[in-house]
Amino acid sequence: MGNLVILGNFDGVHLAHKYLIEKAIEYAKENNLKTIVYTFKTLKKDKEYILSLDKRKEAIKALGVDKIVFDDFERVKKLSPVEFVESILKKELNVEVAFCGYNYTFGYMKEGNAKILQKLIKTIVVDEFRLDDKLVSSSKIRELLYEGNIEKACRLLGRKLEYEGIVVKGRQLGRLIGFPTANIKLDDNRIKLPNGVYGTVTKIEGDSREYLSVTNIGNNPTIAENNNLSIETFIYNFSEDIYGKRICVKILKMIRKEKKFNTIDELKNQIKLDSDKWEEEYVRYKDK
Repeated sequence: MGNLVILGNFDGVHLAHKYLIEKAIEYAKENNLKTIVYTFKTLKKDKEYILSLDKRKEAIKALGVDKIVFDDFERVKKLSPVEFVESILKKELNVEVAFCGYNYTFGYMKEGNAKILQKLIKTIVVDEFRLDDKLVSSSKIRELLYEGNIEKACRLLGRKLEYEGIVVKGRQLGRLIGFPTANIKLDDNRIKLPNGVYGTVTKIEGDSREYLSVTNIGNNPTIAENNNLSIETFIYNFSEDIYGKRICVKILKMIRKEKKFNTIDELKNQIKLDSDKWEEEYVRYKDK
């Protein structure tokens, strides 16, 4: 049995990626081929990932492909389009058919594109995917996230944006003002949202429940401004010690941008307003 390869970066594994992979799986079943997603462990150095590598792997696997190859870009970056097809696709992966998106590029200095790939190996190029007449792409999703437009970005993603990490001891500033938080560190290469307060839900390692929460992403300008980005989550009606546990924070909505208050009391009052507001609004989000 030969192989069908699905090519792309698949950052976000968004609706257009899902469409491409599902089309490829359908073709593979009809033609008795095994499916391989071929992508890279890392993206460009100047790009921030929408999904972590583990989450990308999990999302691709859930679509039902037979195999995923996360190659090292450094290993293949100097290969010409012909060398890439001959040595990687044909020789290493035993590929008979390739699937790619209309804007796929490959080979040294991106010399190859979908049309060139079609000349080198049997290739099916999948057209752009639109939702509500809007093009779905990783760059568009990044743009929306950088604007704080979480709901529109997640609609194109087809899932909630999540930040995962081990709960670490911070400066315990939240505890001092009556709102203890679970703090996680964000990988340097993960996408950074605008500093602000977000409506979230949180899952805790070893606990199947999902907890209502509000999350602050920023530099704590009122209490102790610094240049270190922190992700601090206040979990409603929760007082357990979860230091050292992994949590998953799902970002549902931006409540407001980060603001510096004149006094600690002003900050406390605003946090209370933020948490009350999100508790009321959450009703319309929980079933989405």
